Amino acid sequence: MYPYARGAMHYIFIVLFTFTAAVAGFVSAYMYRKIGTDQGRKWVWNVVLSGCLFPVPLFVVALLNNAVALQHGTTQALPFMTMMQVFFMWALLCMPFTVIGGVIGRRVSSALDPPCRTSKAPRQVPETTFLRSQPVQLLLAGFLP
Repeated sequence: MYPYARGAMHYIFIVLFTFTAAVAGFVSAYMYRKIGTDQGRKWVWNVVLSGCLFPVPLFVVALLNNAVALQHGTTQALPFMTMMQVFFMWALLCMPFTVIGGVIGRRVSSALDPPCRTSKAPRQVPETTFLRSQPVQLLLAGFLP
């Protein structure tokens, strides 16, 4: 990339994220209808959460970090209007794309049709071994990179 185009790569990532929001809404609504019970309007809540759970906390943290950077007068701080442009791009493009993808995903999917017959008969779950207990798992997880 051109070294004097500051923020060009970040802008490209934000635009790609915005236009792939329809895929997120589609997959969210499709899987909700396949796996979950399609009760009333809960699928709408599912689509809204899939469009908000990642970008909203990320934007809040970025806004706070940028506010601190502006307060200290750093050269790497983005102007406030740039941050508002990112917010409005999410609110006016990303969320509608997510909802449109969710509506299409809900209409395309059907109820889950398992390939084999399932039984309602309860089965006995065997006792766990010592190595499968929660304290041992917590200790062993600390050794993983």
